[in-house]
Amino acid sequence: MGEPMDWTEPRFLADAHAWIRARLADLDMRLTGPVDQTHDRPWSTVLRVPTHRGDLFFKASAAALGHEAAIVAFLAGRLPEVVPAPLAMD
Repeated sequence: MGEPMDWTEPRFLADAHAWIRARLADLDMRLTGPVDQTHDRPWSTVLRVPTHRGDLFFKASAAALGHEAAIVAFLAGRLPEVVPAPLAMD
């Protein structure tokens, strides 16, 4: 499965913040505070992204879990009352 990712590594965080800013611009949304890393495990990390429309969450997963976003999007299309649709995926 490879080496665990260091989700606190400055290069990863800089890339994640840049991706978040670009997606917010695509969605015509703006950041209203600092992005906060709320979850850091060997298999994934979650960043809270405060915006003028409320908090959003960015999740990055280990390569072995790369299918997770597609599954969430699939489920959101079938059960939108239960599973929120991702606003952006890569």
